[in-house]
Amino acid sequence: RVARQLGSVAAGASSEQEDARDAKAGYPLSLRARLPLFEVQDEGARLRKRAADVQAWLSSPFVAKAKELAESELVKALQQRKDGCTLGLASLEKYIRKDLKVQVTPSQKNGAFFTREPLWLEPGECSDAMLMQALFDILKECLTAWCEERHLQLRVLSELDQHHGLVMYCAGLAPERS
Repeated sequence: RVARQLGSVAAGASSEQEDARDAKAGYPLSLRARLPLFEVQDEGARLRKRAADVQAWLSSPFVAKAKELAESELVKALQQRKDGCTLGLASLEKYIRKDLKVQVTPSQKNGAFFTREPLWLEPGECSDAMLMQALFDILKECLTAWCEERHLQLRVLSELDQHHGLVMYCAGLAPERS
């Protein structure tokens, strides 16, 4: 409120009495009267809800299962002495939802949205493509940390394949030779 008052004074806005008089006469609102219209209302509650949605996504059973399955693919690649592996995220998502019956709640979807659009206060639509990107971000961070613990230099790339959707390529699993 103080910043609004200072801003309106600096911009040469009228006084509150002038605003009230102008409003009664039907004149357009002055800058001082318009500034509150641009303020975020209930921002504390919105930020708490946003944080709860992000936490719901990050700690969701869906994400936990995706991490577990992705790590098992890395283990399998290491056991087969391969340098990398490929994960089709659309297939992974379908397997988790349909076969394992682990669903993403609306709150978790909102959280996925916020991880991709961190400046938004209200959730927008979390399309399947956005959900895949949010999942990619989490898996990339998780798998990179998993490999660092094992002194492996994982490189993770993504590609949008017309048949398989978003695909995650992981390379660098072969231990460095000394």
